[in-house]
Order: sequence, then C-alpha cells, then structure tokens
Amino acid sequence: PGYFQMPDEYIEGIEKPSKYRKNPVTLLELQKRGTADFDKRMRINPYGTSALYQGRPTPRGGGFVDGSKLQTFTGLPKHKAAACDDLLISVDANYKKTKTSDPVSMQLIGRTRNPSALFVIDEVNERLTFPQLKRAVKKFYAKYADLRPKLLIEAKANGQALIDSLKEEGFMRVIPFEPDKYGSKDTRIQFGADVIESEIVYLPALQYAPWREDWTQEWVRYGSALHDDRPDAFSQAALYWDDTQSPVEHLKRILGYSS
Repeated sequence: PGYFQMPDEYIEGIEKPSKYRKNPVTLLELQKRGTADFDKRMRINPYGTSALYQGRPTPRGGGFVDGSKLQTFTGLPKHKAAACDDLLISVDANYKKTKTSDPVSMQLIGRTRNPSALFVIDEVNERLTFPQLKRAVKKFYAKYADLRPKLLIEAKANGQALIDSLKEEGFMRVIPFEPDKYGSKDTRIQFGADVIESEIVYLPALQYAPWREDWTQEWVRYGSALHDDRPDAFSQAALYWDDTQSPVEHLKRILGYSS
C-alpha cells in the first residue's frame, strides 16, 4: 500500500523494484539489453518508464518534446547574437533561495526573419534572492548591452517587483509580459514546444554552452522534470514575438513561408 506498481505484464522480463523508487538499471542500459518490449514501454508511458529507470539521459526521442528537433548553430554565440534581427533577454523570475525553490531562468534569445528562426544564445539558471536576482539581471544585460536587447519579464508576483525596481533605476527597455493573456501555463509551454518541433530553434554547440543538455532535458521531460523554468522563459519569448508580428508576417507564418 502507498507504492506505485506497474502491471506485471507491462514489466515482464525486467527487474521489478520492490517499492516506488528508481531502478538501479538506467534507461540506456535497459535499451542496450535489447528487451523485447522496450519500445512499447516507452511509447505507452515514457514518463513512468523514465522515472522508474533513472530517466537521465532521456532517450533523444523524449517524452514531451523530441530533443532531436533542436538544431545547432556554429560559431561564437555573441557573433550569432549580433547577426539576429531582434534580440531579447527573457526572464522567469523567482527569488526564494531554498533547496526546493525554482531557479531563476534568464535567456538571451535572438530572432531572424528570413529565414525564420530562434537562437538561444546564452543563459543564467540559478537560485537567487531578490537583491542577487536584480544584480544578476543587470550583469547579464551589461554583457550584451552593445547589442541593445529588450528585457522581457513576466509581470506577475516576483517578476512585477523586478520590473518596478529596474524601471526606477532607469532601465527603459523593460517589457512586462502578461502571461494570462495567453492562457494557462501548459498552453504557453505547448506553444514553445510547437516552435521547437518546427525545427527552427537553434542552440550553441556544447563547447560554448555547458548548459545545453540541462536546457534540452527540461523540455524533453516537461511535466515530470523537477523544474520547468527554462521552458517558461523560452515560451514567453516565442509568444511575445508571435504576438508582435505584423499581419503580413503572421500570414506568412501560417502559410509556412519564411517571414
């Protein structure tokens, strides 16, 4: 009683954990053994199987998003940023610095219009108090100040306090993001997932972005991952740009043409 247990026929041929806990066998080890029903298991319940068998690294096909749809851009990230038509820093703000609190996610994201693509260029992801958060935003902005990115911050709870504080100090490129305008959190995240599945989202090569695997994993495992700050910050940037397209750009996007 009190423990999750999968049906016997579902886990036939696999070491069955005695309690609801991670099996010492990893997903990759399980796959390498050539277990007959591995593909069926991942198709039916990727989250349950991933959780039971340690879940990292998540198979590239993933659960919520297919990680193989993410592209890689070449060259230095700042050079790519300078080549973008639009640039913003998207901030998912949280400033409760406890072991269980969500981290802050700040992402520098660029957009090109022809061809239409989004580039996640740099990020900060860590737990911060409010004073630390404010300093971190200013430091991250200063790193790219010569490119004049906009600063997009969710205008709710912690984010609103950050917006007000930055504006008082003269940050005029701060843009409040109103999340409720776009529906529930899951609806907003689904929009970001659809953009990724369109194969127009690019990340730096791993040598420039040690955070790349963590960024990808939060998307692949959304709904079962411990945190979802990265999907939140990316989705609000994608929604902001989609909402600020001209009617012509919007029509081209619907018809599948580059804007």
